[in-house]
Amino acid sequence: MTIERHSLLLTVATWCLALLGPEAAGADKVDFKTQIRPILVSRCVGCHGAKKQESGLRLDFRKPALAGGDSGV
Repeated sequence: MTIERHSLLLTVATWCLALLGPEAAGADKVDFKTQIRPILVSRCVGCHGAKKQESGLRLDFRKPALAGGDSGV
């Protein structure tokens, strides 16, 4: 490839990244307490909650959920 073609490809790639960057950076943060925990409570806590932790996995609070269980992380 010629230098001009490399320069054109680099310019196009830079513009693509620049156009995608603000959208990704502006994405709303996910809140565990208000967005994730309610889903886990309704679907997972029966087997992975305070009273019962199958495979050592507890999903009713953020810290133990991130700690993982007996198999895997």
